[in-house]
Amino acid sequence: MAFVEANRDTTATGLIGAGLGVLQRQWRLLLAMVVINILIQAGQKFVDANQIGGATGVVIANIAVVVLGFVLNFALFRLVLSFEGLVGSDTPIRFFTFVGTSIVFGLAEGFGLLLLLVPGIMIMLRWLLAPTFVLARGMGVGESLNASRDATDGHRWSILGALVLTGIIIGIPFLVLIPAAGGMLAFAALAWNSPIALATIVAGAVAGVVFNAVHLGIYATLAGDQDRLGDVFG
Repeated sequence: MAFVEANRDTTATGLIGAGLGVLQRQWRLLLAMVVINILIQAGQKFVDANQIGGATGVVIANIAVVVLGFVLNFALFRLVLSFEGLVGSDTPIRFFTFVGTSIVFGLAEGFGLLLLLVPGIMIMLRWLLAPTFVLARGMGVGESLNASRDATDGHRWSILGALVLTGIIIGIPFLVLIPAAGGMLAFAALAWNSPIALATIVAGAVAGVVFNAVHLGIYATLAGDQDRLGDVFG
């Protein structure tokens, strides 16, 4: 374990580099995520634009699309972790626990972003890895929150730096697309099947995958070595 601790790079750029390494190794699965997310976003925009089934039908269709996307992304995310050697062969699949943990983290994330204060942001970073602990180790909600707290302890500023830098990088295409549409108001009013809107969907899907890869890189750096050592020495 001392060897692992001494050789891992927990700086912001090191965490991003770990994420890019995951992206390079698992690009096929992550590309599948891109395709799924593009289809989900296009489906939602199509349903909204055509008001299929009236207001009730639109709500039901959007819920169904979101749930389907969540299930498919859950499966692919776990596959990526498995191919990275971060999921044990006997680790249970705990989908509903993952959903519950994701909701708790989502509330913490919203709280942190709403306050825009250091304590709120630190709470968000504290629980950032909790859903991944459910996927990789089959933990419960409380157990995964505690595991994320321990894994991120002492590294939260580096994690924040990695997330901010990633956000800047994946936001670059939108700095081109929004002016090309004629400004923010025109951008928001684009038809769902216009070239710029479709380009935005692709850029958003790619951005989500890059962000997920960096998230996995953070997990692999801060907690994943314990999983691998557990497989070898457990």
